[in-house]
Amino acid sequence: MLELDFGQPVAAPRDSDIGWSGVACKYTTLADANGYGFKWAGDSNYLALHDMVLRDGEIEVDGLRPVRAGDLRDRMTFVPAGCSMEGWARPEDRPNSFVALYYHPKALSEELEREVRQGDQRPVVYF
Repeated sequence: MLELDFGQPVAAPRDSDIGWSGVACKYTTLADANGYGFKWAGDSNYLALHDMVLRDGEIEVDGLRPVRAGDLRDRMTFVPAGCSMEGWARPEDRPNSFVALYYHPKALSEELEREVRQGDQRPVVYF
């Protein structure tokens, strides 16, 4: 799962998560506007839908140049298995949240009982 590092004691983010065979979904609401760092590397695909507005921030994903952050409402990020990402963010003082889906295409195909097409497996940030 995505690791968040606030560097100082803050109100903990509120998380809700659910999982199935090969799939996990986590909804995170950030409780305050303090800055934080984040990182992720895993053997599953990562897909996030953001409802966040950042004063400043940056994300770096394997093979891509760093991307500055701003208004991320209704934006998504996809990072395929085997890649990693890290960055930092300073959110605006507003309700900020994101939903992250972690999935293994093969396990998802078995769960759905149909082939899940892999398509393009390049990371895409804030699309």
